[in-house]
Amino acid sequence: MKDAIDTGRRRLVFATAALAAAPAGAVEPAPAIPAQGAVRGKRRDPQPDLTVRIVDMLRGVPAEGLRVELSRFDGGHEVPLRNATIDARGGTGGALLSGDAYRAGSYALLLHVDEYFRSIGVQLAKPSFLATVPIRFRIASADERLHVPVQFGPWHYTYYRGT
Repeated sequence: MKDAIDTGRRRLVFATAALAAAPAGAVEPAPAIPAQGAVRGKRRDPQPDLTVRIVDMLRGVPAEGLRVELSRFDGGHEVPLRNATIDARGGTGGALLSGDAYRAGSYALLLHVDEYFRSIGVQLAKPSFLATVPIRFRIASADERLHVPVQFGPWHYTYYRGT
């Protein structure tokens, strides 16, 4: 075990020394991260939109029947845009937001997880840990498509910017 640690340390020391000895500018900077949805200057979709894929991690299946509410923040006020129910594939049966309604700004997607778990017969603690889950995100440009995958359970949730 000690040999493996010593070998690892030796490699780290040599790599650090090589980087330190390299002339300035010899190491290339990391490439810029392209905008989501951008494909070398072209738009991927003819019309960008917002889609979601929501998975119930307690059962490991799409969260069919989960009620969600989409709203936009406009001048400090939350403006309701759309209510939807998640389908058997974990989406809303199409874009949650598209066309003229799809524009740059701050948004919130409210998931009614307490109601969902009760509807499928899951016994939750009283009071439940998560009643509703607010997913907040930004659309940086109306030219970029945005997909938001969400995973949740009675005690946790996670979301990220998908592709």
